[in-house]
Amino acid sequence: MKIIITLIVLLVASPAFASIKEAMQATVRFSVYYKAEIEGKKFQKRSGGSGVVYREDDDSLFLLTAAHILKEKKEFSIVEDGPKHEFARTRIMVHLFTNGFSSPLVDAKLHWSQLNGSSVYNDMAMLSVEKKSLGRYPLPKPIPLADKDRTIKLNERIMSCGCPNMSWPTAWLGHVSETPFSVDCFKFQPPPIGGRSGSAIFDNDGNYVVGILIWKARVDGGSGTAISPYGIHRQIEEFGNVQRRK
Repeated sequence: MKIIITLIVLLVASPAFASIKEAMQATVRFSVYYKAEIEGKKFQKRSGGSGVVYREDDDSLFLLTAAHILKEKKEFSIVEDGPKHEFARTRIMVHLFTNGFSSPLVDAKLHWSQLNGSSVYNDMAMLSVEKKSLGRYPLPKPIPLADKDRTIKLNERIMSCGCPNMSWPTAWLGHVSETPFSVDCFKFQPPPIGGRSGSAIFDNDGNYVVGILIWKARVDGGSGTAISPYGIHRQIEEFGNVQRRK
């Protein structure tokens, strides 16, 4: 028992634990609401994903995620195994997680979302949350983007935090398994599970966002895929240069 307690104390006190804690506190969970009227009856559905707080100004926190979790229209079944119907997005809301506490569920403003385009890797969106909407909730520390020319190396150690199946954030450690198959993307292991789309991929020290998770492997044992720093900056420069280095 003493050995176990000692190991726990050492882990909590370690730099690795501190970096994971900050990464988890910069993680957000999206709740995306949809509605439809079917045969005269109104229905509501919810889906979601993960994201990261990467910048702030005096009034707002700025978030990055994968665009595909925020689709304007989405198909749902209103009964189990029943036919699917098209629902329209009505609202995007987020939870934050600081010091072991969940924030109030607050509205997020969508600035831009790029899912289709000349590159299949244009799957990213940028949103913001007004600080005043969080009241007295302690604000997370944003984790900034890596520089555009940051090289992603094969077998480089990485970490990520996300909210699988719309749960509380959890972290995993992994490595880059393939790069570069595109300057915009890289692949990594272990492959993510559902609900982690939009999660940030951090460098091993948790100091910078080096990727945004866009999809999981289609087969068991495959690799996940993330947008690279180059790909992230390319889209921000095209749709809105919201990254300002002091």
